[in-house]
Amino acid sequence: MFALTPNSPLWITPVGFQRTRFQEPMETEEHGGFVAKIDVLDLGGKSVRNPGTVIFLPTEWPFTEVVSSEVSDVSLEDSSGLKISKGKLIIEGEARYTVVSSFGEEETRIIPIIGRMHISQSLKPRLEEIQNPPSERGSGVSSDDRIQILKELYERVAQWGKPLVLEAIEKLQAGIPLDDETLKGLRHRMYKSQMNEVEMFRSASWVSPKQVAIQYASLRRRNP
Repeated sequence: MFALTPNSPLWITPVGFQRTRFQEPMETEEHGGFVAKIDVLDLGGKSVRNPGTVIFLPTEWPFTEVVSSEVSDVSLEDSSGLKISKGKLIIEGEARYTVVSSFGEEETRIIPIIGRMHISQSLKPRLEEIQNPPSERGSGVSSDDRIQILKELYERVAQWGKPLVLEAIEKLQAGIPLDDETLKGLRHRMYKSQMNEVEMFRSASWVSPKQVAIQYASLRRRNP
């Protein structure tokens, strides 16, 4: 399940739906709910095609004794940031509802709608790319290894432990060594989360086994 981190750039990343066109009119269920597929989502200046299917509901339902209902002129609102709840993308807008009552009367109203979209496999990589940008050049293989482990820890650890993990990720991405208190806190969270990579966080700098092999081979070439 995808979740927004506290300092995620996605909180302020522009989101747009202007290139999505719906086949209208669409039939709705008794209280106005309907399902629609999003064609294109503009996220941070890049387009994501077929990002997912949305279940829309009206925010109010002023009709009674409804025999049939159709929706048209669906307009989705662009936003200045992503809204995610329980792993689903929240989309807001409005639509024109035309209903027929059991008395044979037809009534039309424009009503605000809210939708919840399951995040598709085409959208998830883009979200992760924005939320967890590649480490700055020169941060080294060992920092990248530890960042990846901390991202996994962030997903596993309880809410109380997330701020320290996020802080550690940001420091490593900026090339800042982790202090002893941070390392101790990370190890505690890893034990709680049943992760086996604790030794990677015993000291401020950690060298992977692969790096050790490379350094050893280089030393052998200089000193045959």
